Amino acid sequence: MPISYNCGNGYIQTTFARVNNDAAAFICCSGPSLSLVNPKYLNGHNRVVFGLNSSYPYVTPDIWVGMDEPDGYPDDVYDQPFVKIMRATHSELTSRGRQINNKWNMFYASVQKPESQDAIFNLKKNSVDFVWNNNGFATMIHLALWMGFKKLYLFGCDLDNSSKDYYNNVLLNDKQKSYSQRLYGELFEWLQWFNSKCPDNNVKLYSCSKNSKINSFLTYVDYMDAIKECDSKVNLNSDIKRHPAATD
Repeated sequence: MPISYNCGNGYIQTTFARVNNDAAAFICCSGPSLSLVNPKYLNGHNRVVFGLNSSYPYVTPDIWVGMDEPDGYPDDVYDQPFVKIMRATHSELTSRGRQINNKWNMFYASVQKPESQDAIFNLKKNSVDFVWNNNGFATMIHLALWMGFKKLYLFGCDLDNSSKDYYNNVLLNDKQKSYSQRLYGELFEWLQWFNSKCPDNNVKLYSCSKNSKINSFLTYVDYMDAIKECDSKVNLNSDIKRHPAATD
């Protein structure tokens, strides 16, 4: 089952798949440059905010993706109303001894190593196993593509912890830092490949990660400009009227 949730009487398969989605996807990672973004402006019209791992609680996403075991995240994330997607293999795991698979908007995604890299563009049906490259980043990108997003903006995607580990004050020990550096090197190469394939698949990829090394091959867009573009598409001719009791 690609995406499933616990209905209280077993797991039910569901789907968020779309052929096209005219909203933008704001993909938020946890790199140092995320601290240069004012999170209160991220959510809004014509954009969906994806938050990976520890980007929450700094970012309040519309869709949160966490592929590690539940104990590794803030316990209150599971009580949030936004969509939460974890690995299907973790569907019976608890968070600090507390059941979470019965929580509202908690979904589980089946993942597997792809037979080819191009699978991230080709696996679009309702029933798919999402790309698993031993990290949640590619899986989150695949989820966004599967949901029909064609315009992706990367926030906090530094892929470099030589000066600082994360956007917050969390520090890694030497072993963790070494592992992260190795992972970032792999992701940098993978993202270069992914970007090279985007034009052929009608996908536009941008960086909103200031001073990131990915800006060497991605077009950098100031995040407020990306937000203004999304807001400019708001339907200002709506006939919907506010309730007279509503206050400004």
